[in-house]
Amino acid sequence: MKIIFIILDDLGWNDTEVHNKNIYTPNLVEFAKESCELNHNYTFSVCGPTRAMIQTGLYSFSYGFQTLFSPLSNYGLNENIKIIPNYLKEINYSTFAVGKWHLGHNQKKWLPHKRGYDYHYGNLSGCIDHYSHKNCLVNLYDFSENGKIVRPNGHACDIVTNKTIEIIENNKNKDFFIYLAYNSPHSPLQSPDGFSDFYRNIDEPRKSYLAMVSHLDYNLGKIFKKLKDADIFEETLIWIQSDNGGWLADFAGGDNWPLKGGKASFYEGGVRSFSLIRHKDIKIRSYDGISHAVDFLPTILDFCDYKKEIKLDGVSLKENLLKNQLKQREIVISFYDKNFWCFLIDGIKIINENNKIECYNILEDKNEEKNIFQNLNEKIKLKIEKLIEKCSVTRVPEPDQRKMMLEGLSYIGQTGLIKALSCSQNLEKINHKNFLSLSGYDIFYEK
Repeated sequence: MKIIFIILDDLGWNDTEVHNKNIYTPNLVEFAKESCELNHNYTFSVCGPTRAMIQTGLYSFSYGFQTLFSPLSNYGLNENIKIIPNYLKEINYSTFAVGKWHLGHNQKKWLPHKRGYDYHYGNLSGCIDHYSHKNCLVNLYDFSENGKIVRPNGHACDIVTNKTIEIIENNKNKDFFIYLAYNSPHSPLQSPDGFSDFYRNIDEPRKSYLAMVSHLDYNLGKIFKKLKDADIFEETLIWIQSDNGGWLADFAGGDNWPLKGGKASFYEGGVRSFSLIRHKDIKIRSYDGISHAVDFLPTILDFCDYKKEIKLDGVSLKENLLKNQLKQREIVISFYDKNFWCFLIDGIKIINENNKIECYNILEDKNEEKNIFQNLNEKIKLKIEKLIEKCSVTRVPEPDQRKMMLEGLSYIGQTGLIKALSCSQNLEKINHKNFLSLSGYDIFYEK
């Protein structure tokens, strides 16, 4: 079996033609007709922790990965934790990571091709300009191939699509896993000419954002066509989802209607993500059970008939999807401490932000309009207490972001930048020729 997991960056609930007929995404519409939509699929509220949970099958609070770290931070996903390719290599899969990584870049041990992937091509930090391929926070070039700078021309979405097509062609006779992480439709809002023509009567920034969505859909169509032309579409498990809800910032353009809130919030619009899975044995077209980012790894391994028992926070969805079984469960969306967490228990979401508690029955109240905390039954209250106790024991504290930046700069000997950062947090004033040399690649990476 072949596997392609496609993660989209900041795609909102109301941002495809699958949910909104005013948007032009014909390839996703056709794909959805023969796929199963996971109607209650949950992630973290921002992208890095979601990506970590997808890779590990473990809650991000258990290894201190609930924040977005700076491009200058000397921090990455704990190298002692097994991730997807480590498991799949045991059953002879070829493994590829294409596009955005955002799980550590400052030391060689954190890079995808050092974490088990046979090959990585794309950007390592969290956000890049889609044409110049420079990091959005600092003027640093960020596009590489297995730790070596490459300088392709064009829009990042087109570039990583073409690389994925190349990988499919070269490996069509093997079992492969491709982790394809697009930067689109994350800002900056850039797309090739023509795609905004679908949205002439829509104002900015929504117009440019939707142009990116349609451009992304065009690229997804190219991948679907390649799989069909290679006669491997039917034997490929394809899973497409957003890393979190759409970003509602003035410059971002996302929309999560009818869900409440957006990226960086624990309301449905922030943590309930668009998700489609296609496998020849999945006959249902809609699944109303609860799923979560940590479920990806165990589900994939189950479809691959991986036999070893492993302890993960996620559960396999295979049997649920094949038999359309809806099972109650407990999910930890976030846990910082006893006064700041978000749980989902038997369809009831409880948000505690500094002892301000909100509670919603998300299966009946998807807009989160009625706070039912005062009416919680004793069974749910007891489960909350047990989860708090369990999470308090297993949580790994988050790193200090400013300290991480200074440690990262110290690690590579950038004393001048350390002094600058000690006086100011304005990272845009820092200008270096390329991201890789700043990150220590000249010291730690193969030439």
